[in-house]
Amino acid sequence: MISISEVIPSKNPIKWYIPTIENTYRQVITCNKNICTLQITDTTGSHQFPAMQRLSIGKGHAFILVYSVTSRQSLEELRPIRDVIVEMKVRFSEPFRNC
Repeated sequence: MISISEVIPSKNPIKWYIPTIENTYRQVITCNKNICTLQITDTTGSHQFPAMQRLSIGKGHAFILVYSVTSRQSLEELRPIRDVIVEMKVRFSEPFRNC
């Protein structure tokens, strides 16, 4: 079993997902002919303290919200997190895209 932060850079299909407390993956990449460090932090979205969640969102530049396609409840649990992301990032004029 693996965490989502290990799957995205490897482009392998997800077979099992284990929510982690926090897992960080870093990889050096080339982006627009510049060398950059891609950092993915898997937080499970379950911060005990709202201030810590807002701090993580404030530092983030992109967000991937993961849910089970077989559980509507898992999708509904993302709505409050999505709302905080939209509220914080739209306020600072950063683009928001639903995919």
